[in-house]
Amino acid sequence: MYDLVKKHYKFQSTQFGSYIFDADNNMCLMYISYGIDKESKQRFLDVLNGVKEVVFNSEKHIFSIKNGELFSDDNKFMIVRGWGRLQYIKTDKPEKIQDEFGQWVVDTLNNYNVI
Repeated sequence: MYDLVKKHYKFQSTQFGSYIFDADNNMCLMYISYGIDKESKQRFLDVLNGVKEVVFNSEKHIFSIKNGELFSDDNKFMIVRGWGRLQYIKTDKPEKIQDEFGQWVVDTLNNYNVI
């Protein structure tokens, strides 16, 4: 599962402002909700990077994806990015790569164990 994510994204992810990049500095995600504090953004990034000791989602929000947009409950907060790079990949379908990455993010957030 998530073979395309493993193939086309390298982790640890980093963030700069509203953007999240993979280890090869490829844009992956972008926050679209304003007012998300630095501490919350760092916890989100830690979860994506597999840090297990971080407290996350104590309110038990449900994360979902629709058309490349990520939602926390019914609130859109992020979009999947990276089409500029993905459109040139010829070994796999770029839209499938992007969709699988978005689903991986949602599944990662929904399956994270709150401490």
